[in-house]
Amino acid sequence: MKFLYIEFILAIFISFVYCDCNSFKKTFNDDESNDVIKNCVENGGNITTLKINSEELNEGVLQKISSLVSLEQLTITTSQTELDITPLNKLEKLVELTINGSYDISNKLKNKFNKSCFSSFINLKKLIILDYVLSQDVLNDLAALDKLEYLKYTGMVAPEFVEAVGSLTSLKTFDVYVRVSDMEIDLSPLHKLENLEKIEFECRVHKVRNTNYGFADNSFGGLDHLKTMKLYGFSFANYTNEDISNMAAIEEIEFNRCNYKEASSFAPLEKLNDHIKSLLFSGYHYFKSAALYDFPEITSLTNLKKLTVDVTYITTMPEEIGNLTSLEYFSSMYNDFTEVPTSLTNLKNLKYLDLSSNSLTALPTGLSNMKNLEHFDISNNEIAELPVDFNQLTKLQYLAITDNDGVVPGISVLKNLKNLKTLYISDLGLTEYPSWLKSLTKLEYLDLSYNEIVNVDKSIGNLVNLKTLNLNNNLISELPSNIKKLNKLIDLYVGYNNVTSIPSSIKNLKNIVEINFDNNGIQVIPDFISNLKNLKIISLDNNKIKEIPANFSKLVNLEELYLSYNEISEIPDIFKNMKNIKAIEIRSNVFTAYPLSICDIENKSDFSFDIAYNSIQEPVPECYSDIYLLNSYQ
Repeated sequence: MKFLYIEFILAIFISFVYCDCNSFKKTFNDDESNDVIKNCVENGGNITTLKINSEELNEGVLQKISSLVSLEQLTITTSQTELDITPLNKLEKLVELTINGSYDISNKLKNKFNKSCFSSFINLKKLIILDYVLSQDVLNDLAALDKLEYLKYTGMVAPEFVEAVGSLTSLKTFDVYVRVSDMEIDLSPLHKLENLEKIEFECRVHKVRNTNYGFADNSFGGLDHLKTMKLYGFSFANYTNEDISNMAAIEEIEFNRCNYKEASSFAPLEKLNDHIKSLLFSGYHYFKSAALYDFPEITSLTNLKKLTVDVTYITTMPEEIGNLTSLEYFSSMYNDFTEVPTSLTNLKNLKYLDLSSNSLTALPTGLSNMKNLEHFDISNNEIAELPVDFNQLTKLQYLAITDNDGVVPGISVLKNLKNLKTLYISDLGLTEYPSWLKSLTKLEYLDLSYNEIVNVDKSIGNLVNLKTLNLNNNLISELPSNIKKLNKLIDLYVGYNNVTSIPSSIKNLKNIVEINFDNNGIQVIPDFISNLKNLKIISLDNNKIKEIPANFSKLVNLEELYLSYNEISEIPDIFKNMKNIKAIEIRSNVFTAYPLSICDIENKSDFSFDIAYNSIQEPVPECYSDIYLLNSYQ
């Protein structure tokens, strides 16, 4: 699917006000927003939710907001570097407050509160503060929020900040994106929070991810009530995991894109066996030197249900993996395995298995033991053949074997997998359409792209539940008439083939939403396309089309039209009824003038038009003023 979306950020002071007194969806400047709020109040508007987006918040607007005594949810987005929110201290019913500042790309936090009144929000349960420096006075004020259950903060994580959070006795969720911090963050002040169930800590920009930011010793062990801990981008080079093993209630841990270089053993985590249910270890492609390399020592966690070990450059999967008999989900993609142990097939409760993007040359024998498997991905490996018992994985609903050239001779074994709904068999060097697919009548998604198929068998008509069919990048010259039986089809991709005409059988596909015949030899868009009322996306780039049918005006739901690299010189008047059109691309055609039919588009501010690389010399029409226009030759 192609979609071009451009957002302009204008350097003017504007506010967006949404309130339930009149369901406002309009742009206001500060004076107008002041009037709008005043009008709501004076006319008895019981405003409970308000969103303000402004470069600068003047005192008048803040004073009017403070008069909205029924306000429960308030969101303020501003680039104002010094903010005084004390006028809001009357909002005692406020339950959710979000204050979103701006962040200097040079890694400098400039925003701060001149004064604070957080302690006035006596009923506040959810607080989000993004990109503000919090002074000690503000932190002292925050610490008084004894009903706060959710806190999300982006900015400087100093010891004083953690100490203040340690006073929030009702806190359940603590979510932090670290812009600036000491090299070691000490979480011990949080140990006294008996209601804290979830923490998420993410390290700041990519430069420092996987380098030195870490946690002080004994940060985690005292978090006795914590159930979920997600750590993103931190170093474990100098940390003892013995501390984590003392977490008495933890059920889910994620070490995501962390620095594992010189990390101590993860074996202490095996002490969590009674309650741990989910573990994730993930590396980062751009920091290969910080990868895990060795499989973590957690194969005694017999109660573990979900395990992810991705992008860690591990070369050997231990035989003991078979001990994790409670596993229902196992992902180990983007590693360097050349084989997996036979013991993997002991995991009889496994429902989800992803071994994609390794260097596997074979699958283990005994796959028939994994009778509960529903999702299996072995894409991007070097597997030579499928085991004979592969056909006994009869509960499979999702199967991906893309880019495994060697499996082609034995691929017909898949015909017995009657419950398959999604099947990826792309980039396998197939020269013939697999006729055995006709038995997989529950298929909803079929990907046969990047093969060398010349003819599509008429038996494709048996796949009556198909919703997406991808035939891109083959050698197909025509589609069989039986494709008309696919009346549930939503997406049809036949790009990069040898098709010279769009088959008339498509006119029966009344539910079709997207058609793609890019890079073929099509000369004419047939009239029947306009009868496909649900079409939202038409992509016919790089063909030999000379004109757009006038009856395209019937496509009232069309959102995107792609006709670049054709021979079109004009666009007929088709847009008056197209209320949802968002993007048109007609670059590299033979236009000599801007098509004025574009002026009929109603929502020009949400519309993008690419007419670059044509032969237009005239000025841009005035009616194009609100359109995002690509018309350069660069």
